[in-house]
Amino acid sequence: MKEQGWIVHYVTIPPWVNCHTHGLPRRFHHPDLQLVSPLEMQKAMSILHLLVGKISSGRTFSPGEEVTEIIKRFPIRLMEAFDEDRKVLRIIFPDEQGSFDGPFARGQQEARFDDSRN
Repeated sequence: MKEQGWIVHYVTIPPWVNCHTHGLPRRFHHPDLQLVSPLEMQKAMSILHLLVGKISSGRTFSPGEEVTEIIKRFPIRLMEAFDEDRKVLRIIFPDEQGSFDGPFARGQQEARFDDSRN
């Protein structure tokens, strides 16, 4: 955290992971990011690093925005969420048909975690 001003925290809560950043508000005046999905750690961290790279170059992401330049095959959608007691921008992936309205996307949107046990 001292070197970059931010970190990625990866918590496994099977079958999901709660992968999120700490330090973006202080370092870049941008909300922290969160990814809630059944992704492997390397893939989840890679996506967060790509987004933080855009933020460090001056890009600002907003709730409701669809981002197409991170994953080539499909867009991701950002929504405001809470990680414990702080607001974050949660990354939502569409289902295999590209829908943000199906059970897979809804599961990501509605996920709640209590990291205090980790």
